[in-house]
Amino acid sequence: MKDEKPFRRILLFLGIVIIIVILWFLLCMPPRPPKCQLDKSSLDFGLVMVGDSLDQTFIISNTGGGTLSGTVREECEDYSLMGEDAYRLAGGQSQTFTIRFKPTSEGVESCMVETGNDSCGDVSCTGIGKGVPVCRVDPGVLDFRVIAVGDSLDRTFSITNIGGDTLSGTVREDCEDYSLVGEVTYGLAGGQSKTFTVRFKPTSEGVKSCTVETGNDSCGKVSCMGIGKGIPVCRLDKSSLDFGLVMVGDSLDQTFIISNTGGGTLSGTVREECEDYSLMGEDAYRLAGGQSQTFTIRFKPTSEGVESCMVETGNDSCGDVSCTGIGKGVPVCRVDPGVLDFRVIAVGDSLDRTFSITNIGGDTLSGTVREDCEDYSLVGEVTYGLAGGQSKTFTVRFKPTSEGVKSCTVETGNDSCGKVGCTGQIDECLKLWTKAKEEYQKKHWDKAVLELRKYILSCPGAANIDSAYYLLGMSYFNQREYPSAINEFNQLLSSFATSQLTDDAAFKVVECDFEMSPKAELDQSHTQKALDELNNFLDDYPLSDKREEAQKLFKECRTKLAKKVYKGGYLYYRMRRYDAASLYFERVLDEYHDTEWSKLAQFCLAEALYKGKKYDQAKEEYQKFIQDFPQDMLNKKANKKLEKIVKILVSKGKEKTAVETKENAKLKE
Repeated sequence: MKDEKPFRRILLFLGIVIIIVILWFLLCMPPRPPKCQLDKSSLDFGLVMVGDSLDQTFIISNTGGGTLSGTVREECEDYSLMGEDAYRLAGGQSQTFTIRFKPTSEGVESCMVETGNDSCGDVSCTGIGKGVPVCRVDPGVLDFRVIAVGDSLDRTFSITNIGGDTLSGTVREDCEDYSLVGEVTYGLAGGQSKTFTVRFKPTSEGVKSCTVETGNDSCGKVSCMGIGKGIPVCRLDKSSLDFGLVMVGDSLDQTFIISNTGGGTLSGTVREECEDYSLMGEDAYRLAGGQSQTFTIRFKPTSEGVESCMVETGNDSCGDVSCTGIGKGVPVCRVDPGVLDFRVIAVGDSLDRTFSITNIGGDTLSGTVREDCEDYSLVGEVTYGLAGGQSKTFTVRFKPTSEGVKSCTVETGNDSCGKVGCTGQIDECLKLWTKAKEEYQKKHWDKAVLELRKYILSCPGAANIDSAYYLLGMSYFNQREYPSAINEFNQLLSSFATSQLTDDAAFKVVECDFEMSPKAELDQSHTQKALDELNNFLDDYPLSDKREEAQKLFKECRTKLAKKVYKGGYLYYRMRRYDAASLYFERVLDEYHDTEWSKLAQFCLAEALYKGKKYDQAKEEYQKFIQDFPQDMLNKKANKKLEKIVKILVSKGKEKTAVETKENAKLKE
């Protein structure tokens, strides 16, 4: 029993000590600080119809001690905070906040909601405004180029709904040489696309056009162009050979070339039956498409005077080759030209053409020129008497009284001179051209397209065909059918390289691509294409009167591309992805430093580096902004951020306060 009393005293003493220690911890330990916890750091609203709204919530909790306080706020057009914005939470308390997304336009809309307390961070919001269906057709023009008659070639185009809701329709065409292959109906939800196939199978030669209806007014139409090529087409490089004066007994060779510019096989046998002419070498030919063969004719006069010969090519599509030579000795007549082509003029107008008679021999060459034709008349002196070497000019006037081809034979009054053929006609092409220009000047663009195409197909060799292609392109341009306009301008550029309209056409191609580019937030492939074409235009046409306008458009393209990159960086910035944002802002400064977006990119780069806690780099960028834009309204904010950076760096031992204060003072001055 005596041994138990000391033991109890020890236990009592230890209990008292433990109680004292516990009381000391309870009374002397400092209280726990508040600790913020967000149940969500981001809110995804998904797709919301324009004009509708959707609410989502997040909770701020104090999982520590003390008091956690702040004010939730946002500054976004399509987002709003519903209900109470301030909070003051004791340990263990929490508060729910509601964010409403109500889009006013289509597309992705982001917002950063500030919690009002640095320990909580911010809440990023993302939603997509969904609206009416928007159609995109790619490509708008299908070029089948040249294929053989009877063969076929498929080309495809796609219809995409880049908007919302459902885009539907039925593709159709009504063209002899074109057909649709496979399914033709579509019903596309937002983001969906469908590909359609058009088959070109020409049944005859020539240019074949077709307009494919997409079945939806918002999609427009798809233009198709192809050329059927098949039967052989003969081309002679010369239809006449003039051997001039050749001494009797001497000889002279000249050549002509037969070419097959079509398809199939062009064949025949060249022959002549003239005393003073002969065919040298091979006489037969058999030419595939693109091939040619040269033939040699020798003139060897056996007597004085003019000797003519008609060389038959052996194929009706080629025609014949006329040969003329003069055996020199006695008076020899030369008529130049032997044919007067008055071409095409309007009824009631008149046109004069001249020919000359020359004695290229000796003695005297004489006669009286005369004609007996309703639509032709001789003007001035009609008799002549020419010594060797002399010549005289005669004038024939063509004044048609009715439509149609008008021919006349003018007698030279000397058998050795022969006759002068005259041909003229009323211009059907002139009527088509006048009609097309009238529709264009009246701004009847659809009718102008119709008339210009009719003119191009009917009069492919007309002198002003390049102007027709240009006006056709402008008609499409004025209707905002830019792909079709590009097709016509490119046709002018490729087929009429020496035309005075090439620089205008090239610039219009650029304008078409620029007009097809959407707003900066969307795909800018057309803007980049316009920029590349502008570079080529400025290099190819340094003296063009469009140069100043091209330089202005060049700046607009670069500004638009700069805005696209800047908007991408700013989206990442608002999503708190500061490294990605910095890359975009740096790209604006590197590639588009000469645009208006470089200033904002410089400031936002500094802000992104600051937010990303890259204080040394942020300091350099803020200083660069203040130096480059000393009068800008953002300088005050930049200077404040510099002061904060200095304090942060001083606390880390990277800066000296006195030195930094002097630098800031200089910057403010």
